Amino acid sequence: MCIPYAVNVHFKEKIADENGVKQKADMDRLIGMFAKGGYRGYLSLEYESEELPETAVPRLTRELSRPYGSNRADKAR
Repeated sequence: MCIPYAVNVHFKEKIADENGVKQKADMDRLIGMFAKGGYRGYLSLEYESEELPETAVPRLTRELSRPYGSNRADKAR
């Protein structure tokens, strides 16, 4: 219900379950909710995994935005 009013969203790549164990967030579900809700604002990603952020964050960004974005480079492929 609040998605149409959001201007900035902060996602964590991993979240803690009820036992405090960190697990991957269901990013497809989360990003899908915002895409279906017409969200056009910024998305920030908090990354805390083992892979170097210099390689992981750009890869995650491409993977998450590809199904929903309008990147001309991706469309040209």
